[in-house]
Amino acid sequence: MANEERINKIIDELTLFDDDLMSRVFDKNIEATEYVLQIILGRKITVVSVKGQENFKNPVTNGRNITLDVHAEEEDGQEIDIEVQGGAEGAHIRRARFHSSMTDARMLKKKQKFRDLKDSYVIFIYKHDKFGKGLPVYHINRHIEETGELFSDGSHIIYVNGKYKGDDEVGRLIRDFHQSKAEKIENKALADGVKHFKETKGGRKLMCEAVEKYAQEVAEEREKKAEKRGEKRGEKRGISRGEIIKIIKITVKKVQKGYTMEAVAEDLEESVDTLRPIYEAVEKAAPDYDAEKIYESLDK
Repeated sequence: MANEERINKIIDELTLFDDDLMSRVFDKNIEATEYVLQIILGRKITVVSVKGQENFKNPVTNGRNITLDVHAEEEDGQEIDIEVQGGAEGAHIRRARFHSSMTDARMLKKKQKFRDLKDSYVIFIYKHDKFGKGLPVYHINRHIEETGELFSDGSHIIYVNGKYKGDDEVGRLIRDFHQSKAEKIENKALADGVKHFKETKGGRKLMCEAVEKYAQEVAEEREKKAEKRGEKRGEKRGISRGEIIKIIKITVKKVQKGYTMEAVAEDLEESVDTLRPIYEAVEKAAPDYDAEKIYESLDK
């Protein structure tokens, strides 16, 4: 298949869970942004600006920068970061914390008081069920441990379950996000956006350029990884005993809370295949969960 055919096939299969398409559909599209946010936040919302693929530069030398899939601002100054996540890579829960801190750091000008800091929202529309509980939406807020009361500092992190299939607003929204064809998308603002970037000459050209650039970046990254694997060929590959014990202890806590193997792997930023023997050994060790004994069982 020619390169042009491959690129067109990729574009045909893109959904709103692909950030290249999603960020372009929402860029300056206030109607679509308000629709999605009103469903997720469960309240009326007025968006005054929305940008796709906005870069936030870290002021620290050599600090990590971020690119927001969609950056929206409410009329009262509240900041909203909407991210779509299709796979486990980049889905670690601490990513939300980092995005939240980068958003907050931009909101106050010199000598402004801390009470002037507006609320911020980091919303992950995740293709899978991040926490494996079957709920449509998960709201992450801080609480006072001793009293259970909400610690209302204005920071909000929300995960939307992309596996949810309920017959309600969230369920319909998720169905729209899974569609690759504009005519199958129920909401008009979303459908029109997808149609523009897939079916018009100008929009299609922009998507071709984006996909081509992404393919080049992936190829370069694979080449770098292949070089590293070559450098390590013949060397003994392994993780230190202390690191494995640490992973075991974290896995124990997650298993006790009912986390699936896939969810634990995501949180640890490990592949499922790497975690599998540890996860299975932890399950077999119940209810004692002795980390040292679990470690010893891995060598048997």
